[in-house]
Amino acid sequence: MIQQVYRKLLENSFKNRTITIAGSGISGLVAALILKKNGYNPILYEKASRCGFNRHSDFEGLETWNLYSNPIEELKKIGIKITFNYKVFHSFNVNMVDKKSILIKSPKPFFYILSRGDQPGDLDYELQSQVEKEDIKINFNQKIRKNQAHIIATGSKKANAFIRGITFDTDLEDQVQLILGNEIAPKGYGYLIVINGKATLAVAYKKVKKRTDGILKVLIDYSKKTFNMKIKNYKVFSSFGSFNFKQTKVDESGRIYIGEAGGFQDYLFGFGIQYAVASASLATESIFKDKSFGSIYRDRIKAHMSVSSRNRKFYERLNDNQLYLITKILSKSTDPISLLRKRTQPSLLDKILKYF
Repeated sequence: MIQQVYRKLLENSFKNRTITIAGSGISGLVAALILKKNGYNPILYEKASRCGFNRHSDFEGLETWNLYSNPIEELKKIGIKITFNYKVFHSFNVNMVDKKSILIKSPKPFFYILSRGDQPGDLDYELQSQVEKEDIKINFNQKIRKNQAHIIATGSKKANAFIRGITFDTDLEDQVQLILGNEIAPKGYGYLIVINGKATLAVAYKKVKKRTDGILKVLIDYSKKTFNMKIKNYKVFSSFGSFNFKQTKVDESGRIYIGEAGGFQDYLFGFGIQYAVASASLATESIFKDKSFGSIYRDRIKAHMSVSSRNRKFYERLNDNQLYLITKILSKSTDPISLLRKRTQPSLLDKILKYF
C-alpha cells in the first residue's frame, strides 16, 4: 500500500514537471540539464558543499571503443556544452614488470582525456556551472530521503573495485602509460597520464589480498624507475566503485537509478563517464515518453553491459604472459580500435538474451 502511494506521488510530480534528483555527480548533473532543456523543473540535492569535491583534477578517459566512438559528439547531441578541457590521444604505451614496453597507436583517437574535480576546466566544475547558468537549483550540504526523490544518482554504495593515486607536477612530456600485471595491479591496471606539466598516477584494482596498503607505493616506485619520473607537489586521492550488473534500475515505486547508483559502468576497465551520461539520457527519455526506464535500458544498453561484465571475468583469468600477448596483437594491428570494439559490442546472442 505504501509503495502504491509513493508511486502515485512520483507520477503526479512527473506530470507537474518537477523532478527531484538525489546526487550531483556526472549522471545527476547531465539529467538535470536535459530535463531543463525540455521544459521540466529539475531540483538537485547534494550532500557535499560542491560538485567534484572528492576529486583533485585527476585525469580520466572518455574511451572510444565502448558505447560511443566519439563521446564528445554524443555529449553535444544531448545539449551538453564542451566547456571542460580535454586532450585527444592516438597512442599509449603498455608496460609490465621485466618486459619490454609496447607502443599501441591508432589513426583514430583512443581517448579523450579530461580532468575531474572542482576547479575551472574540470568536468564536474563545468557541468555545475552549466547547471547554475540554467537556473537549476542545487541544494548543497543537503541529503534527501530516497522516497522523496524521482531519480537516484548518489553513486556506488558498495565497494569491490578501488582506485588509489596521486596528482602531481612534472617535467615529463604529454603521454599516456598503461601498467599491467598482477605484481603492480591485482586484476586491474595502473596508469600514468601527463598533460601540460600536470600528471595523474593511479592504480585501479580489485582487493584480492587482505592488505593492499602498499599498492600505491609499489606503483610509484616502479614508475619513478621506468619513466625517469620526478614527483613535485603531489596530492593523494582514492575512490571506489561497484561492478554490480544486477543493481536495481527501477524500484517498486518507479524510482529511477542512474550512474553508479544503478550499476551503470564499464565493468572491464571501470570507465564510468559514458555510462553515467547514457543512463542520464535514457532516464530523461523515459520521463519524456512516459515509458518504462527498465525497458529502455534493456533495449539500448543492457547487452553492452552484459558483454562488459563477461569481458571483466575473462580479464581476471589472464596471467601476465597472456596479457602481454594480447598487447602485442593490438600493437601489430593497423586499426586496434576496431579490434577493441569487436570485443565490446554485443553479438546477436547477447541481443536476444537481454530479454531474459
